[in-house]
Amino acid sequence: MLEPKIGLILPPTLTLMDDFEPGWRGRGCRVLEVWADRFPAEIMKRMGLDRLLLDSTIHTLSLHANPPLPHVLPLALGLISKTTQGAKRADRLSEIMDKSVVRGWTYAPPGVEGRPVLINIAHQLDLMCGVLGTGIVRWLKVYFLPCLESMLTFKIIIPSLLGPLQYTPSPAVEQHFSANLTALVLVMKTIASTGRISRWRGQITHVCGILAVNLRDRGMEERTADTAWRSRLQAQLKDVFTLLGEQCPETHKVSNLVN
Repeated sequence: MLEPKIGLILPPTLTLMDDFEPGWRGRGCRVLEVWADRFPAEIMKRMGLDRLLLDSTIHTLSLHANPPLPHVLPLALGLISKTTQGAKRADRLSEIMDKSVVRGWTYAPPGVEGRPVLINIAHQLDLMCGVLGTGIVRWLKVYFLPCLESMLTFKIIIPSLLGPLQYTPSPAVEQHFSANLTALVLVMKTIASTGRISRWRGQITHVCGILAVNLRDRGMEERTADTAWRSRLQAQLKDVFTLLGEQCPETHKVSNLVN
């Protein structure tokens, strides 16, 4: 039984989770992982620990640590599943999307420094698609957030995934491109029943078409033995065009670019 010992367990856990350095906060989340599942949900809620731990965990996600802390999102989702339901659960999931994913695209450092953060955000989106299902469509439209006397416009899913793909492909960016293409395919599969992807068919076709041509031209220019990275990206592009052709039949001819 952990309840009698919570006075010994909780303070050091919270000390780590509230540290100003994301790395230490990540260690605090590792500690929480060890005992959170073994602590009864009803007692956690009666003591007010559910809100305390979720606030701290989601704040850690909002810091977009570099190097990333991929274990924090599954922990937060586990706490949400354990301690919330109904509208409260929906609000917490929305909070994660807003603070961890959407704002992450906006505030990630530019260039090489921000690449690990953006890769981690793409992986987070994969998880959130599985949790939210078609509810992910909420973040397909322009997103505004009141800020004092103005409105902040945050990046949304499709443009954020496509943006980096417009640049020259190389082995150095393969992991980033691959993560974004994987997330794009999952988003397209998740919202297929809604018909919403048709709004973005032009942008998807344009950017992925440019990437397909760049990959083909890169192969003709280099003629090196290291072609595996291009083949992997081309296979992912083929998945994108296949899904796009299924959901938007008028675009099916574009898939010839990667054949």
